[in-house]
Amino acid sequence: MPLFVTLGSPLGFNAVKQYLNPPSLAVPIAVQTWLNAADARDCVALYARLDRNTFADGIENVANVHHARDNPHAIAEYIGHATVAERIHVALSGS
Repeated sequence: MPLFVTLGSPLGFNAVKQYLNPPSLAVPIAVQTWLNAADARDCVALYARLDRNTFADGIENVANVHHARDNPHAIAEYIGHATVAERIHVALSGS
């Protein structure tokens, strides 16, 4: 899998992590790049960054997502972020 994308993900929250297997969390072997993006105001994400302290090492984070609307969990705003959109386009087009 060339790109795995999480947007506004709650994976850094302990109540979620406790239900994931295996217990040692890591980027799956089949995933070449894991891209995570979150608005720091997104109450669903709780921990905007997914890194060795919150989830696992090796996840690339887009930390400059700032939704213009009152809904900081809106998927359209995540998909429309320039970095996220470009990375998805490259992965899908193979270029």
